[in-house]
Amino acid sequence: IGPTAGAMHALGDKIASMIVAQTAKVPCLPWSGTGLITEAEGGVVDNQTYARACVHSLAEAEACAQSIGFPLMLKASQGGG
Repeated sequence: IGPTAGAMHALGDKIASMIVAQTAKVPCLPWSGTGLITEAEGGVVDNQTYARACVHSLAEAEACAQSIGFPLMLKASQGGG
């Protein structure tokens, strides 16, 4: 009964939960993973899609900032609290 373990894991992660929301056509604010969707069943986000949503360098951060526009907020995907 209830969601699968994969779906629960995805919803506990900021990046994966945004991808799941976009897949469900929930309106989302612009971010580094805008437009990405998951093809997996049950709300699971595959590693390749997840990695495409992440910013891996300063150059990528600058490019995302320019495409999103200013002002913007940077938020760590992991860090607790």
